Amino acid sequence: DLERRCHRLQKTLLIGNHGIESPFVSAALQENFRTWVREKTQHVAQELKHWPGVRLENKEYSLSIHYRHSPTPNRDSQRIEQLLTSLAPNGRLLGGKFVWNLIPPFAPDKGDALLQVAQSLGSRRIVYIGDDLTDEDAFEKLNPARVGVSLQSLTVFVGCSDTTRAQYQIRSPSDVALLLEDLARHLAKERRV
Repeated sequence: DLERRCHRLQKTLLIGNHGIESPFVSAALQENFRTWVREKTQHVAQELKHWPGVRLENKEYSLSIHYRHSPTPNRDSQRIEQLLTSLAPNGRLLGGKFVWNLIPPFAPDKGDALLQVAQSLGSRRIVYIGDDLTDEDAFEKLNPARVGVSLQSLTVFVGCSDTTRAQYQIRSPSDVALLLEDLARHLAKERRV
């Protein structure tokens, strides 16, 4: 999907699936993740087939269970969390907006992937903008106290949250465009100085 959407961009480095689909993850390790997910998929699909409004998405290297259309979303969220915990106690569970993600143990996360990108490109600055619980790994790993002075980071959560680890928050996706325009102007001014 990313390749199709980004085909006109130059110098792209595409990473998906919480950091698992990445040039920094070996093919052998990806195959281990794929096998793990395949094993879990059968069990999860069997359990969920009679849950109305709940949909299993096999992302090949991870699983997502969506419950946005469930008639009882709060109850199903708890049931899904219990199901995944019992079927995959060593997997990593990430909640999101009406979704639970099951990620293989020892798989990288968005923060790991972003730090690998920065290192491979020799980047000294990172801007990371996210709007879901799955972005919290990146917010945490890009915390200035954690990355030190060698890497400047700006992390922004889109929405309102009392628990986000992002440095800043903006209200809506339309504010993202304004933020990026401001950053571009600042960088252009900085280059002229």
